Amino acid sequence: MKYIFPLFLLAICGLSYSQPAGNSKPIQNDVLPVRGFCIAAPLSKDVEAFIKFIDEELAPRSVNVLVLRVDYNFQYESHPELRDSDALSKKEVKKLVEACKKNNIRIIPQVNLLGHQSWAGKTTNLLKVYPQFDETPQAELFAGEVRTIRDHLATKGRQLWIWGDRLLDGKTTGIGEWEASYNNTFRAIDMIPKDVIICDWHYDRPDQTPVYFAMKGLSVITCPWRNPANAVLQAQDMVKFRSCSTPEMKDRYLGMMQTIWSGAGQFLDNYYGRKTDNSADSQVACFKALFGEIQKMEVKK
Repeated sequence: MKYIFPLFLLAICGLSYSQPAGNSKPIQNDVLPVRGFCIAAPLSKDVEAFIKFIDEELAPRSVNVLVLRVDYNFQYESHPELRDSDALSKKEVKKLVEACKKNNIRIIPQVNLLGHQSWAGKTTNLLKVYPQFDETPQAELFAGEVRTIRDHLATKGRQLWIWGDRLLDGKTTGIGEWEASYNNTFRAIDMIPKDVIICDWHYDRPDQTPVYFAMKGLSVITCPWRNPANAVLQAQDMVKFRSCSTPEMKDRYLGMMQTIWSGAGQFLDNYYGRKTDNSADSQVACFKALFGEIQKMEVKK
């Protein structure tokens, strides 16, 4: 596998942090502007259950950004050769969009690009169909790809979000080769446009790398996974960064986004107790802890 991260394709113009509907008190923008949730787009059989989850769980927690890992789970018209066999229809996607619109949640489709769109010995649709796109990264090549995608989206009034791991020096920081780079792509941080949003993920430790991205002029979102204690610390850090920074730096600390790395159906089974997950360090527990902490911080404010 080549160590390049996936890229988000943001399908909404600009940055607008509207307040979602729900019974709970909405969280004010100056606490955490982004309160995100990232998960695989549901399969057709799970669409209705996922809409129920949006209405009853995400909206009351004031989640205002939903990143759906679409990849090949959509009936693409321009390139039907890249569809999964059971891909979502346009009608099903419209249902998801309407549910988010009703709750004032920005919906963002994620598409894995570059090396990360396949995994180790598993090659997924893009490189199966177009193997010529498989390239080994170096810092300048990586930055050029990011700029190309960013510029393409900008012509349509859209914005690029990316994972931040390839922009961190894994050797110097000790963060390692998974959450950071060992092949010099970290040098690309000074070559990419400053309006690219960085999704900074750290799952084993609450590393305070958002400060690094913000000092480089990039806006950043912290992304936990399945460690509730770390997620709470990361949320507290993000609020502290915003409250203790200069006006120039404050608005670069955008907020938090819970990441889920199972399928939507599996997550919903665990969330609603249809399958047992007794682990204290789980995606469900992390999600509840993160947004519980965000709501507590808003009450204190």
